[in-house]
Amino acid sequence: MAALPPVLVTLTRKNTTMPNSPTALTPSVVDEHAAAEYIGVSVGWLRNNRRSAVTPPFLKYGGKLVRYRVADLDRWIDAQLVTA
Repeated sequence: MAALPPVLVTLTRKNTTMPNSPTALTPSVVDEHAAAEYIGVSVGWLRNNRRSAVTPPFLKYGGKLVRYRVADLDRWIDAQLVTA
């Protein structure tokens, strides 16, 4: 079995690139700015509605640091489907 070639990895966070990295890194947790962009809303909307049931679930570290799981964002997007 042939070895896979190294890939250029681009991290979503801060658009940092890691050349010659042998593994692809995909963040499983993103900050509120990346989350807002990912689901197509403003950061202000996420902040203002964070405690309501209309926004995706979030993680809170150390009392202030808010993060969102990408899997939760995907599930939230899927739940927004309206069939008439």
